[in-house]
Amino acid sequence: MNLSKRAAVVLLLLLQAFLLRARAAEEAPPPALAFEVQPAEKTGLTHALDSNQVKYPWLSPLVDIDGDGHLDALWYGHHGGGAGVWMGKGGGTFAFDESGYAARWVFAGRDPIWWDLNGDGKADGIGTEHVAGKTFLNTGDGHWKPLEGWANFGGGMIWLDADGDGRYNEVFTNKNSIVSMEPMMSAWAAQFPEKVALKLYAKIEELVPWPEKVERNPHPLAANFHNIYCVDLDGDHVNELIVTFSGPQFTWVLKRDASAPKDAGAKAWKDATASAGLPTGPGHWLFPEDLDCDGDLDLLDLNNGAWYANDGKGVFTAAPEKAWDASKRKTGAPWSGDGELELQDLDNDGRRDLIFGNDHGNECGVFLGMGKGRFTEVPGIGGSRRNRRFGDVDGDGDLDMISTAATLVLTKNQTANKGLALRFQPAAPAESFLGAKVWVYEPGKMGDASALIQYRQGFFERNSNRSNVLIPEWHIGIGSRDSCDIRVRYPSGKVVEIPGAKAGTKAVAKE
Repeated sequence: MNLSKRAAVVLLLLLQAFLLRARAAEEAPPPALAFEVQPAEKTGLTHALDSNQVKYPWLSPLVDIDGDGHLDALWYGHHGGGAGVWMGKGGGTFAFDESGYAARWVFAGRDPIWWDLNGDGKADGIGTEHVAGKTFLNTGDGHWKPLEGWANFGGGMIWLDADGDGRYNEVFTNKNSIVSMEPMMSAWAAQFPEKVALKLYAKIEELVPWPEKVERNPHPLAANFHNIYCVDLDGDHVNELIVTFSGPQFTWVLKRDASAPKDAGAKAWKDATASAGLPTGPGHWLFPEDLDCDGDLDLLDLNNGAWYANDGKGVFTAAPEKAWDASKRKTGAPWSGDGELELQDLDNDGRRDLIFGNDHGNECGVFLGMGKGRFTEVPGIGGSRRNRRFGDVDGDGDLDMISTAATLVLTKNQTANKGLALRFQPAAPAESFLGAKVWVYEPGKMGDASALIQYRQGFFERNSNRSNVLIPEWHIGIGSRDSCDIRVRYPSGKVVEIPGAKAGTKAVAKE
């Protein structure tokens, strides 16, 4: 056989092998999540839910309200009433609080913005509906009292950095205003304030226009400025604003002039949407996440599943594949803007997954991050944002699920992949993870871009009409590895490195 014939045979064999692999990949079942329902007698979740005690029941995100290091569960009345509380005891076990449904719940309507404001390890809260904008401090045992000297933050709150100092001391409110706080959170390290005042920074319509032909309506579900994501897209440590208008769904990316004075207000900002290579006009809801794991934030269009890759300098290019294709799903798009998006690493592979929970519609779905901006939808995670929550309730380094049936039900995550908790300790506790940047690397390869497992920025991921937990602790999946290296950059510029953070432990980044 001459050389050219041999080459042809080799090429044919390689082509056949490629086609066989491709066919096997197409026929292979989608990845599955290793969740296992736990019997009530094992978890202690035997108390029957009493719907007479709550009005329109919802399940709150899992938080530690009594500071014992274990996540607690709260099933509350979204339209009033009290809350059933199950105190976590560790190892995935709970005990119902027999003091009653009215004993602890002071938030009246929707669950609050959970936030440890004074750094005592117990969840404080800012009310979001019937007590919207009012701040409640944990008394130390999982009860709350109002802070009377604090200004009311209003409804629809989103904390952001508007003056360019990297710190989230400004607040967007449902009055379409951005206000600043006095004293700022960064000053709370010296003394927790008895009073907090608000000062107008700018009106949102001084930054972006109200879309033409859209009716103004005060109803919570009416078209309005819905979300502002505040993140650093171009790597200069000065945050951009991604402003989303609900209804026809417009998104603007605004860039701040780094040389502008802190009090420049709206004049410091300009529309950079088109110059960043992003689509303009209606039909877009852009969410920031490092989808291709290259150390910068890409933008995922929640409206249609398309995503845009960041070149590291804030210029974006449309990716060839979508995160999901609504035309290939029986139930259509998993997102309408009315539900809730969570990003959690359910399979502990180091990539955060998309978890959509419906509210008034049927939009939902769970999409596992497969890397390079690819996602695969998986079955087996039912429920809406009202009746399922995730958290590591047994302390083994992965995210379990609590859901509601006749009782609360614990579904344990039995993934073989490993994970750990990252605890932030900023100089001013109230700053939590806001403005922080986190790089997770292969063990022994701190700073090696080719060994990056995960990159994240800490920001306010949704407005207060959706659940927000600003407790300063993140879950980090690391796959089959036993450890990882972690680098944290705080807004002050302080960098904390944690080499060899071990799976199943809690790594602490003290500023």
